[in-house]
Amino acid sequence: MPLHVTEFLLSPEQHTLGPIVVLHGDDRYMKQEAIHAIEPIVLGEEEDTSITRFDGKRLEKEVPPSTLFDELKTVSMWGDQRLVIVDDAEKFVSAFRSRLEKYLEAPSKSSLLILDVKSWNKSTKLAKTVAKIGLDLECKELKGSQLAKWIADTAEQVHQKQISRDASLLLVELVGTHCGQIHQELSKLATFVGEAARISPDDIRAV
Repeated sequence: MPLHVTEFLLSPEQHTLGPIVVLHGDDRYMKQEAIHAIEPIVLGEEEDTSITRFDGKRLEKEVPPSTLFDELKTVSMWGDQRLVIVDDAEKFVSAFRSRLEKYLEAPSKSSLLILDVKSWNKSTKLAKTVAKIGLDLECKELKGSQLAKWIADTAEQVHQKQISRDASLLLVELVGTHCGQIHQELSKLATFVGEAARISPDDIRAV
């Protein structure tokens, strides 16, 4: 079963990443949060020179796919680990699925590959391999009770504030369901309430 990215972000260091992480869904904010959480796990205190990003839309058309696979096998000059990210990897995965499958038969021990895709077919050999040796993170928009829980967890863990379910629902009603926007508003609210331990519906209306 795929893990929703919000569950991963609660304690990223407790999850085994393996040689590949797939971020699938349409929530860009959550994908970036996942990458930010993964970076220190893989690289420690190393500089961002150990990170290489590819535009999936340019692979094959402008950049030979072999460049990506060569990068995965390259030993970092700055440390033992490398992070290789393919943004907008939808078409790349479709065109080079078999090559990715072959790579994962004997993946580099010094590199982590992150694929950012919108859709992810769980029935493919590639998806099954990722589920077995890597990490499959669902980055879809939260709704209902899941969204309310995420708001409460974020308020508590990031801003050290409590927020009631009614206040969470009001925040969603006024701001919408996009987690990035909600996070920004929680930051404003935390500043607004100051030393108070709780964010109330009245605080949300005031802000």
